[in-house]
Amino acid sequence: MSQNEGFKERLYEYRLFYSSTPLAPITMRFELTLTQDIDPMVLQLSVDRTMPRYPYFDVRLARIEEDYCFVSNTSPLLVHQKKDRAKLGSKNNALHHIAVDYQGKVIGIDFSHFLTDGAGAYQWIKTLLHHYVSLAYHVTLEKGNTRLYGEKIPAEELAPIPDDLPLPTPPKSALVQALNIPLGEAKPVYFHFVLPEDAFVAKARSLGATPNTLMATLTQTLIRHLNPLDKHPIRVAICVNERKALGLELAHQSLVGGAIIAFDEELESLPLEEKSHRVREQLKKQIQGEPSLYSFAALRGLTKMILEKPTDNERRVFAQEIRKYANASVSGTVSYVGKSDFGGADPYIEDFVTLTFPTCGILFELAAVHGNIFLELIQPSRDDRYAEELGRLFATLGLPYENKGCRDLDVPGVKMPWDDEDD
Repeated sequence: MSQNEGFKERLYEYRLFYSSTPLAPITMRFELTLTQDIDPMVLQLSVDRTMPRYPYFDVRLARIEEDYCFVSNTSPLLVHQKKDRAKLGSKNNALHHIAVDYQGKVIGIDFSHFLTDGAGAYQWIKTLLHHYVSLAYHVTLEKGNTRLYGEKIPAEELAPIPDDLPLPTPPKSALVQALNIPLGEAKPVYFHFVLPEDAFVAKARSLGATPNTLMATLTQTLIRHLNPLDKHPIRVAICVNERKALGLELAHQSLVGGAIIAFDEELESLPLEEKSHRVREQLKKQIQGEPSLYSFAALRGLTKMILEKPTDNERRVFAQEIRKYANASVSGTVSYVGKSDFGGADPYIEDFVTLTFPTCGILFELAAVHGNIFLELIQPSRDDRYAEELGRLFATLGLPYENKGCRDLDVPGVKMPWDDEDD
């Protein structure tokens, strides 16, 4: 029996599942530009070798009594040219919630966010790159900590998230109306920046910050500068991988939470260095000890409330209302999975793009790959002032950067069980 046969797991991230809409799908896309044109036959072989190592990703969605479950998918995941991309979960993608495409030197990889998060996706991408680079470039890469087919998969990696985790009761707090950049009718876009990783990390450290807290501070600075008449407080969400806090470091499910950095008047008025240090301290308080589990406990409570609704339609309406009110309390979001650690495949990556839909304010996606910080400024509608202001802030900090310009946001669509059309 292969490792991907007989897998069944109840859907865990119902909150993201019911929040996804055609106009704002809860999905992720990664675009990897390599040094040579992609060989589709080698890419397909690499996918075929990668999927069996991840039985919890080699799945389709099924309704089993009252639950949605991920169950083993017996159909292969086929790669497509980018122009022939299929929706996640669609028949044209054999019902898979991962999709792979290619164009020129670029490999595109799509994930449903209710299947996993960025940290989980990075593991899958790392395995795919190991196989592809080894085969396409005729090189031998060291295995390192890359997950490969045939090895024993730890039980913790395969397990569902326990229902009986000891969680604290999060303090009650009203949703605060934040300075919010509203969704526009224009098509969402992103600006792609590239910075040297060493310089960016060194500057963050010199300011008493980390890459994600420095970006949170810069997010507040540019939002206030461009919206001086809006007196609402600026609140920046920093995405947090909650696996370590939960003692589930090998978990495959989506376990990303959020820490909210609230910039009151005093914090806003501080010099950059002191402000950056204070932001880092705020984040520390929220991700250490009991407070580190408040976000997870709150999200679990919201999931319970969603599932108390008797029908899919009622659950969708309720989840999307929660999403709307939560988004109104956030001005911008910073997402940084961390150093990619793609091992021996790193030197073959020329560019790396991370895309998801900006459901509130502006969104920064950061990835540290092969000595660079690849940064996407994602906007619900185009406003060049934000990219220009970000460039000025980088220049003020003495950080070299390249703005590779504005592109249309191309996040993957997803076929949901209640959708009539397949693709």
